[in-house]
Amino acid sequence: MTEEELYKLPEWNEFVYASELDPLLDTTGELGPAKALYDHWKSLYHLISAFTESLPDNVSGEIIGSEIMINAAEVGLRMTSALGAVPYYFKMERATVMRFSCGRILEMLEVAEKECAADKEYQQIIREGIAEYRVLFRQWLATFKKGDDVDEWGMF
Repeated sequence: MTEEELYKLPEWNEFVYASELDPLLDTTGELGPAKALYDHWKSLYHLISAFTESLPDNVSGEIIGSEIMINAAEVGLRMTSALGAVPYYFKMERATVMRFSCGRILEMLEVAEKECAADKEYQQIIREGIAEYRVLFRQWLATFKKGDDVDEWGMF
């Protein structure tokens, strides 16, 4: 498996998501905000990928780039697992990981600037994209309904 295959995000229409097959099943109104969030992340993901490819071809550049890409892939993949009829706490778990991963990307952009003299303009575009993502993320979170699901760990 190549690195490109490892970090590839699926197309939206590849999801097995009941609401897409029958919009009447989308009782929470999650589908619209979820698709907007995913589409934004997918665009941002390509920018992040291009940024990591621009890092120097040395140990620091490879480590920083790999860390950024792992977190970028994590955001998209966790979102796909939170879609549909899954318990509230499961959605919140995934959302928490997504938030954490975005934070790690922002941290690693700072490291890239200090260690690799990374392109500041590129970094700013990614930061702005994550800020826009945060707005869409909050709209998506607003569609979550707590219900009667029990989180045995008591976090959500």
